[in-house]
Amino acid sequence: MTDTPPRGRIARFYRELRRRKVLRVGVIYLVGSWAAIEVASVVFPELMLPDWSVRLLIVLAAFGFPFVVVLAWVFDITPAGVERTPPVTGTDAAAVRPAPPEHSLAVLPFRNIGGDKENEYFCEGLAEDLLNVLSRVRGLRVAARSSAFAFRDESRDIRAIGEQLNVASVLEGSVRKNGQQLRIAVRLVDTADGYQRWSEVFDRELGDIFRIQAEISRAVYDALNVEVYGAERPRIDPGTRDTEAYNLYLMGRHQFHKRSEESLQSALRFFQQATERDPHFALPYSGLADTYALLSNSGEGYGRMPIEESIARAGPLVERALALEPRLAEAHASLGFVNRLRQDFEGAERALLRALELNPEYPMAHIWLGLTYYDLRRLRDARAEFARACAADPLSPIAGSNMGYAHLKFGEFDAAQEQFRRVIEIAPEFPVPYSGMAEVERRLGRADAAREWWERAARVNPNRAYYPTCIALLCLDQNDVEGADGSLRRAEQLSPNHPSVVRARMAVFIAAGRDAELVAFTEERLTGERSAAETLANAAVAQLLTDRSDTALHYYRRAGGDLMSWVSDAAVWGWRFAHGLHLADALLRLGQEEQGLALLAKADRLFDGLEHEGLVNPELDYHRAAVHSLRGDEGPAAAAFRHALERGWGTHWWARRDPSLARLRECGVVRSPSTASAP
Repeated sequence: MTDTPPRGRIARFYRELRRRKVLRVGVIYLVGSWAAIEVASVVFPELMLPDWSVRLLIVLAAFGFPFVVVLAWVFDITPAGVERTPPVTGTDAAAVRPAPPEHSLAVLPFRNIGGDKENEYFCEGLAEDLLNVLSRVRGLRVAARSSAFAFRDESRDIRAIGEQLNVASVLEGSVRKNGQQLRIAVRLVDTADGYQRWSEVFDRELGDIFRIQAEISRAVYDALNVEVYGAERPRIDPGTRDTEAYNLYLMGRHQFHKRSEESLQSALRFFQQATERDPHFALPYSGLADTYALLSNSGEGYGRMPIEESIARAGPLVERALALEPRLAEAHASLGFVNRLRQDFEGAERALLRALELNPEYPMAHIWLGLTYYDLRRLRDARAEFARACAADPLSPIAGSNMGYAHLKFGEFDAAQEQFRRVIEIAPEFPVPYSGMAEVERRLGRADAAREWWERAARVNPNRAYYPTCIALLCLDQNDVEGADGSLRRAEQLSPNHPSVVRARMAVFIAAGRDAELVAFTEERLTGERSAAETLANAAVAQLLTDRSDTALHYYRRAGGDLMSWVSDAAVWGWRFAHGLHLADALLRLGQEEQGLALLAKADRLFDGLEHEGLVNPELDYHRAAVHSLRGDEGPAAAAFRHALERGWGTHWWARRDPSLARLRECGVVRSPSTASAP
């Protein structure tokens, strides 16, 4: 163990002086002593006291200074009285944190006084709006909503909140509503000692809500005494003068943040009503766009709406929001998310970077930018964005979950598990980290533990088909076709047309050798020339598995696009087929070697890039084996396949049927198709 550098020891000692308030006490003592000496120099001569009496007072003041400093180090004056200053615990010492930025605060949800449940959204909305206004002040760091609002139902010591959120001050308040009369009590508390720095009571009419926000924000700004070059007072511009429209918007955001399909449907209704009240109010249009995007059946969606429909609904809403307020960070972030659904990843990156330029602390912009970097295979940049989202919003369940998945992509299993457990502790009702824990256990070869975590995720969110779908695929990995079919039926009852459910049903047919049903299932989903690209690609796989290469190639050409980009590093097979490799297989079978080999060369470059970025995933080794097998390089193909097995790959039912691995089956590296009976 190396010694702490001198600079680090000095910084640590300075933080301890601040924690024990020695510097503050010392300054107060010196100012008080100076004032006493000044008064004595004037009063003592009038009282005919000897000249040396003033000098004696100076000596006594100097002599008392070290005693005052020692007492300040040992004791602390708290709201409960004089107490001995607690030492830094071993845990604290192991994770020494720097002092929070001086100009930083968290806005806690305001308490609803009076018991009117319908008033809760107003209390939360008022606090959220103050947070949004103050976050626009240059030089002022404001904790993100989900982190600050995690303390909604807790009576925790202010100093503990400050330590957890790394802020110097906390703004808290209460609202009492009586008809159209409001009494809003607000106080600003120093997290270092728990004492309040400023408080005020606002008695207003409900119609004055915007003026109330302006007054509170400016009062907080003055109380913080922000001394940053170029800092300006917050600009209060809610975007509407219609109080009811604003209240409807707040109710929509209240539902939006719950992130379930039911709450998102409620958010849609409130946002729509807000736009009907004030068609020129930009924020609810951005809220509508975000909500439609999250209701999609995409990987990050919480609903069952086809992606094409989500895009068609969200796109015009984003355009409307930007037309009304071109500098609205939320609207630029919404555009980035919608562009990502369109698979316009460069456009998504531009829009999200613009959102962060307008509001560098907007967590969702960081998260969506990180997901976009995944699409662009910039894994390190993605992890950096997730880290920034966690720094801006340390208690956000979605930010923490994405950070856990980032660790998983880099093969950092312990760090991933620690991150997922932390999110579960913060938000036990949020299902994503349970799925993350399942994926870690699956990668470590502990199938029973993985299934238990996915079952817990399904109990938390019983209406999402993704979790029983994952269990079905896990059953296939254990050669339990009957169990897979039973779990998949649960998913089909919830969302029979969800892409992951469709792919899992194909997986059951493939594993059970029910090829006729596979072909019929995929072809009956085709709807003529307007079939979705993935529907066509799925039909192509079914044709390739039944030795109809020409029909498979026909479907792939109709699907269009860069099918090689569909080769995914996801650990769950049902997430996405390796369509680029299957297209190369069809081309090679039909004698179009130049095009087929060009696709395989592109796959090599893609895999090299992912490995250079740090990806650790046995699926990558499996894809390598498929590329070598298609080229006829049996030795390298076998080596890559064995490497995949060593790193935890276990989707054997697919290896026994994958057309790309035909040569490995011929030489016995992969077993021939299973004779498992169909359920």
